[in-house]
Amino acid sequence: MGHYDPNKPLFNASAFEPASAFNFYFGAGPRVSNIRGFGYHNHDLGIEKETQFSEKLRFLLRVEAFNVWNWHIFTASNAGGFVNTDVASPSFGLWNGNVSAPRNIQIGGKFTF
Repeated sequence: MGHYDPNKPLFNASAFEPASAFNFYFGAGPRVSNIRGFGYHNHDLGIEKETQFSEKLRFLLRVEAFNVWNWHIFTASNAGGFVNTDVASPSFGLWNGNVSAPRNIQIGGKFTF
């Protein structure tokens, strides 16, 4: 399994040309206009079981799990995004955000009579 250190760049920024080296033609716009970050995925699960003990007495058990697989998604802490995408910045590719919430499981029961 891989290891990710959020305090180190995602890749070597010195392997790329500086932003000033690109020849942007008037009216054509930049060749690279958006650098994307990590994708987002989430799985929630809810299960319930109702048991009838008598004609008037029933019990409902409900289990809900949010972020079932405990995936950690890097999220933005500001409007600029969670990874610095300015290729001219010395902190290009560094993570500057938060991590999504961990797995959360809740259990509830209800008697109906």
